[in-house]
Amino acid sequence: MHQANEMIAPVVGLPGDLPVIEFTDLFAEAPDGLYWKTRQIVAWAAGRPFAWVDDLVTDLDVRHVEAHHDGPALLLKVDPRRGLRESDFATLEQWAHSL
Repeated sequence: MHQANEMIAPVVGLPGDLPVIEFTDLFAEAPDGLYWKTRQIVAWAAGRPFAWVDDLVTDLDVRHVEAHHDGPALLLKVDPRRGLRESDFATLEQWAHSL
């Protein structure tokens, strides 16, 4: 599950040793419809600012993060057919500068 550091980070100019969340219960369905990653990401962030880029983030996940995370958070949904676009990088940069 560390492929982001190996495959994505070099392509987008990030260091290859970023912290990684060790997900448990992969792909387990939540009874309330949350994405299986959401609760673990909020727990891992522990109130720290975080940006989460994913193709399966929903409004339900955004509302959950707003209700259960005390720090700034950006959930950015990307189209898996198109990947990260210039506008996505601009959004991430603007959010980072706002911290």
